[in-house]
Parts: sequence; C-alpha cells; structure tokens
Amino acid sequence: LLFELYDVYTSTYSPLPEKAQQKEELPTFDRFYAWGQVLLKDFDEVDRYLVDADRLYRNLQDLKDLEAHYADNEEVLFALKRFNEMMGQDETQLMTNFSNQWTRVSRSYHAFKKHLESKNLRYSGQLYRDVAEKLQAGSLDLPYEKIVFAGFNALSKAEEVIFSSLMKQGKCLIYWDADRWYLDNEKDEAGKFLRHYYKRWRPSETSKWVITDLLQDQKELRLIGGVQSMGQAQVAGQLLQEIPQSAHKSCAVVLADENLLFPMLYALPSNIEKLNVTMGFPLKNSLWFRLAQAYLHFQMQIKGRGAKVYFEITSFKNLLANSLLQQGTSSSISHLQRKMRFSRSKWVLGQSILEEELPTLLKQVFTPQTGVVDLLSNLRSLLVTLYHRLRLDKEQAPVESEFAYHSIKQLQQLEQRLSEHSQQMEPKTLTRLVAEAFQQAKVPFSGEPIGGVQLMGFLETRALDFEDLTILSVNEGKLPKGQQFGTYIPFAMRKAFKMPTFEEQDAIYSYHFKRVLQRAKRVNILYNTEVAIDGSGEKSRFLWQLLQAQGSQSLDESIYQMPMLGSAINALLEVPKTTALLAQMENQLVPEDSQGKPLSATAIRHYLDCSLRFYFRYVLKLPEREKVQTELDARDFGNIVHNALEKLYQPWKGQALTVDDLKKIVASEAVMEVVKTSFQEYYNKAVPTVLEGKDVLHEQIVQKLLIKVLQNDMRNAPFKLIGTEEKIAHSITLKRGRKLRLEGTLDRVHESQGMLSIIDYKTGKADMIRIYGDQFPTKGEQYVSTHFEEPRFKSGFQGLFYGYLSWKNSPQERVRIGVYPLKKVNDGVQWLNGGRAIPAAGFDTFEKLLMEALDSLFDHQQPFKQTSDTDRCRYCAYKDICQR
Repeated sequence: LLFELYDVYTSTYSPLPEKAQQKEELPTFDRFYAWGQVLLKDFDEVDRYLVDADRLYRNLQDLKDLEAHYADNEEVLFALKRFNEMMGQDETQLMTNFSNQWTRVSRSYHAFKKHLESKNLRYSGQLYRDVAEKLQAGSLDLPYEKIVFAGFNALSKAEEVIFSSLMKQGKCLIYWDADRWYLDNEKDEAGKFLRHYYKRWRPSETSKWVITDLLQDQKELRLIGGVQSMGQAQVAGQLLQEIPQSAHKSCAVVLADENLLFPMLYALPSNIEKLNVTMGFPLKNSLWFRLAQAYLHFQMQIKGRGAKVYFEITSFKNLLANSLLQQGTSSSISHLQRKMRFSRSKWVLGQSILEEELPTLLKQVFTPQTGVVDLLSNLRSLLVTLYHRLRLDKEQAPVESEFAYHSIKQLQQLEQRLSEHSQQMEPKTLTRLVAEAFQQAKVPFSGEPIGGVQLMGFLETRALDFEDLTILSVNEGKLPKGQQFGTYIPFAMRKAFKMPTFEEQDAIYSYHFKRVLQRAKRVNILYNTEVAIDGSGEKSRFLWQLLQAQGSQSLDESIYQMPMLGSAINALLEVPKTTALLAQMENQLVPEDSQGKPLSATAIRHYLDCSLRFYFRYVLKLPEREKVQTELDARDFGNIVHNALEKLYQPWKGQALTVDDLKKIVASEAVMEVVKTSFQEYYNKAVPTVLEGKDVLHEQIVQKLLIKVLQNDMRNAPFKLIGTEEKIAHSITLKRGRKLRLEGTLDRVHESQGMLSIIDYKTGKADMIRIYGDQFPTKGEQYVSTHFEEPRFKSGFQGLFYGYLSWKNSPQERVRIGVYPLKKVNDGVQWLNGGRAIPAAGFDTFEKLLMEALDSLFDHQQPFKQTSDTDRCRYCAYKDICQR
C-alpha cells in the first residue's frame, strides 16, 4: 500500500515554471515512508468513520464553513474555534506550504482509491465504507438469513451504519455485554460507547442487553504490588499454585504488558498440566531479528569500493558477537574475534578479512552488497543457511527453528514486495522495513484452547469470561497504553468530524478492563510498585476507580516482598595464601634469574588499596571485561596525550631549552604534526584516518593542551631535557632473600637549578597533599606514610616511587618530583615537598614502608582480602565478582 500510495502522491506534484522562485522538491520514497504510513492510517479512519473527505481536506482557511455547519454542536464548535485561533496568524511560507500539502493530500485520497480499485485492491477502511454505503442504499444483498453480533463495544461510523441497515432489514441480532457500574454513570469512560448505543438501540427482540452488576455481586478481590516484572511473575506463580486443577479450565492470566510473557512462563508452578498461550512470542525479541539488525547495520557502515573497502570496527565486532553466527561458524568467528580484540582502529581493511581462510557462509556475510534488493536477498539467504545448519544440531532448541522459519517468511514477503516496485530506496529505509516486519510478526504457541490455564494479552479477553482471573502490570502507561496517536488531522478537526482520538482509545481499554471483571469470582490484580523517575508508571487510574466505587466488594490490598537469600552480613571475601598459591607467586614474581615480572607503582598501589584486586589482576591475571568503544575513553585519551608530549620533546633530548626555543615550537606546526601522528598510531594506521565526530574535538583539545604545557614551561626555562618516557628499574631484596624487580617509566626528566626534576603527567584526577614548606626532617615520616595509607594520594605515591628508583640508580643526585595534572593545566606542575628535593631520609622511609608492604604480600598468614572501604571499589574492574 505504501508503494502504491507513493506513486499516487508523487503524481500530485505538477512541474513549476523554470523561473519560479519557490520550487517544491519531489520527496524520495525514503522521505515519504514515515509520513506515508500516517497518511494510510488517516485514510483508513476517514473511510471507517464515513467522513466527507472533501470537506475534511479542504484548505484550513475554510474553517469558517465548518463552524457554520456545526453551529448547533457546542463541543465541536468550541474545538474548531480554538484551532482557528491557533492557526489564525498571518500567512507565512510555512503556512502556505502546509496548506499546499493539505490540498495535495486531498487529491491523493481520491486518486489513491481509484488507483487501488483499478488493481482490484482495497484497504480495510475502504471495504468498510463500501459495505456500509451499499447496505444503506439497499444495493447489497447479503446471502445470510440472520447475522449475530456479540460483544461489540466501540463501533466506527461505518459499523454503526451496517448494524442499523441490517436491523431495518430484519437480518441481524445484537448482543451487548454491559455493567451497571459504567452504564449508569455518565462520567465513566468505560461506558462512553455503550451508553450511546443503549439510547439508540433500546432492549428489544433484535437488540439484547445482558447487563451485570459488578459492584453488587460478591467477589474476592486482591490488589497486590510487586517489584518490576520478576516480582509480579513470582506473585502470579504463587497464586496459580493455590488454584486446584479442577478449576484450571476457568482460569486466566492476563498480561497488560507483553514483555511479561517469558517471566510469567518461567514462574508457572508445576501443578499446571495444560496451558494455552494465545499471545504469541514477538519475533522482534528473537536472536534472528538481532542477527538481521547486526548484518544490515554492518553493511550500511561499509565504506569504499573494490580493494579499498573498509569495515567499521564496532558494527563488525557486533556482528561477530551474534550467537547464531557463532554457532554456525564457531572456530572461524573465534579467530576473527581474537584478531580484532586489541584493534584500536575505527576501520579494518575489508580485503584483509576476506583473504582469510573463511567458510563460504562468512564470506557471504562480509561481502559488500549494492542495492536494497541484493542486501535483502543476501540476508534471507544467510538466515536460510543458518536455519538448515542449526536444524542438524540436536542440542538446538526446537523453538529456534520456529523463529527462523517465521523470520525467513517475513523476509521473503518483503523481498517479493520490493522486487515488484522500482523505487530507489536507501538501506536505512530497508532497515526500518525489516524492523517493522519483525515488529508485527508473532510466533504462535501451540496449546489446548478450551482446556487448562489461559495465558493471554488484554485485547484477547474480549467476549471471554473466567472465574479465576490474574491480571498483571495494571499500571498507567500499560493499562491504558500510553498515548501513541500518529495523525496529520488536527485534534480539533478530528473532534469536529467525530473521528477517534486518544480519548476513545482510553475508553476502549477501560471497557475491556471492567468487562473482564464482571463475572469473575476471584480476581488478583498485580501492579509494579516501582515508579519511574518522572513519576510515570503509577497504579492505573482504573484501579483508583475500582477502589473509589468498591461497593459491597471486600478488597484485600498488599505489597509483595521478595524473599532475600540468606548470607553473612558484611562478610569480606578472602583468598588464603596456600602453599600452592605462594609457589605460583614465587614463579611469577621471583624467578631464579631475578628478572621476573617487574612490579610497577600501579601494581603496588592496587595491592595497598585492595589485596584481593591485586590477586585478581596480577596473580590470576583476569583480564578486564572488554568494552566496545565508539569513541575515546579517558585512558586512551591519556595515552594519546603522553605519546604526543613524548614526540614533541624527544628531538630536544640532551639539549638546553630556552624561552625562545619554546616560542619557536609554539609558532611552528610541530604541535599539530605530533598530535596527528599520535592519533594515527592510536588507530594503528589501519586506514588513512580522517577524524570525524568527537575525535575532531579531541584532536583540537590535545593541541591546545600541548601549547599550554609549552607556555607553562617558558616560566621554568631554561632547563636541560634529560629524556622523555625513560625506563628505570631497581631490584629490591626482601626477607628470606626474595628479590623483586621494580620498574617504572618517567614521563619527563629535566635538569634545572642544580636538581633533577621528574615530572609525571596526569590526564585524570590527581589529588595532592597541599603543603608549601619542607616536610623533612620533622614531618617526613608522616608525609611519606600518608601516601601509602591514603588511596586518593596515589599520584604522589607514584611520584615518590619514581623518585625512589631514580635515587637508587643515582644516589648522588638531588631529586625533586612533580605531578602535572593536565585537567588543571593552568595551575602548572604540582611539586611534592613544596618543590624541594626529597632527601635521602625520605627515600629511606619510603623503602622501609615499601618492603613492609611487599613482605606482607608473601606472608601466608595474611590472605588476599577484600577492602572494607567500598569507595575504593567504585571504579574497580572486578567489583561485579565481589558483588560490590
């Protein structure tokens, strides 16, 4: 229908003269697609409600005629006047374009219907109108003696005409299902339609009214709050266990939220032998839809042609991570994942992937496709191949084959539609078409429809009655559904022409809720107690209405508390240092050649902050969870800055830098060049990278940061640059003769004022002990020990560690240590000990405390233990293991 409507709509664009100042651009199908759907819906309702389309789609300037036409209807007149006031401003280009569109839509409506009729096609509203008008004119003779309508509520205008015409002909019998609660109350939205029908079709031989009295009939009503979907499902499962099997045939579980289907299935008690699920499983929640999404997104991100085709790394990794694709080609996928794991590039050369020894299936996946028809055909072929492979797998759940079948069916239907139309379509529109095809499709469950417990959605309860009823997710936004009412017909116009609005939608849900309660004897109503931050998700207003109009019913209200698993309170995790574990640590850290894995300042800091974290990272060597980054994270940004600063100063190694030298560097293009090179190296030179998005801003930030560092260095010039990124190491002997190798990398070392200055760049947070005087000798021991005890002073600890290594290598040198927090680059270098050299006594104290810490590392009486300070766990990579 969308393709047919597009053909008709574009024909309404008449060519304008060449010299016309304002030319209207003919919309592509991709632009038309979204609002074409809304037009279809509007056309359908125009016909269902027998609206005079010519009058409706008349230009908005003619609203005065409508006001005169509806002068006797105050409600409609008020709505029209409000709309007229809103639109009554001076005509602008926007208003003119809107008026033109309105006229074009009017022309499309008539042309579209004629176009469909010429092809022997109809949309449903068109069929309704056709039948209604023919019955009204007496030109349609139905081949039935009697037609029975039962359980109807909200009739369209066409349906009302059909009912009336058949009643006049004596060919119909209508049964209405109503209740005194909403039929007698003019303000109750549930009876919005039935009150009108009761006046129009009074009780008679042809209009049968079955009226109950819900508020007076005795019922067991329970209102139970549960936390989110799992809480509600658990409660429902317990309630079903209380119902004897003999009563299951008149028992139903109704879900206002279809996402509760699987939580509810898992929560069903063992005493339920027969179950009929009428909802169907949404295909959009299946692994096959995720595979289709991942494949289409991957193909859409491909750039280049021929040998210069590049795959976008994030979409490529997401495709490799799909479990269905992994099951079909496990070993090859694992190989590619290992290859991509440490890639820093945003792009990977497609030829390098396709040249691998890959199975035909993967080559089919990775081969770039041109055009939506080829793209869709290849996707369907991929799913068919996987479907046949997985069917041979005996361990594969049968339901997956069912999902695959329905997925392939949807794609085949879509492929057929696209092959019949020649419109040029972009891949992004195809992605939306595929998503909507899967959105609408549901995989049916098989069950016994007339026996056992019924599990259904809300709209499926129409005309059905149950004695035992459990309704879940009775929250605002779920019941009634949130207002989703896409239309181009303004609210006032809809009111004027008596077309449905969101008010009618809410009234329909209200009727369904109250009607299903009418004959039930035992009702359990469950709702989610967790309200969203914006206040949405409260109890449904239908519940408040029930509480207000309780009548003679007794209602039990309670909140379900999910039982907590018993566990020791505040128990800290511990790993004892067994003989085997100590032997493993000896092999890792203290090999015979004393050249084992060196310990860095970071490793020692981890041990001081939480010995269990050290155990996870340096003994078990658990890798941190890999995160797919779509942009630079803080760590990568820091690495680029360090790399750029190294490249910037490296040519001056061993030379004295003056103020003039630094000014020349700032004036040259050196800063821009080292930054570009650093970004290229970050992306592993996989592609001649053109930075885009936030990376452009990152590049500019790094450039400005480097210039600011150079300007700050001018204040301390002249100085002699000793080196950048200098490796330094020292071996320390512990108790029992154990030797550990300590190692670090000095970001920058320069000589000035007769001292060696070690500077450590910090792009992250860098808390420092704020002192301005010499701490030695009176406060030296406390000053050093504070850096061991307080995790927040880790930058100072790292600086002291580097100074200690330098002092052990050159005891005669006077060393001062500075931390350069680049987040506050204007503050310059923050010097330890007030900018004075750290004396030998300070490093002796540092060595003493360091040896105590490292000795405890090998002490079998001190287990690896979780820290009791949870603040230290905030950014820990292993906090999920510790459940912190």
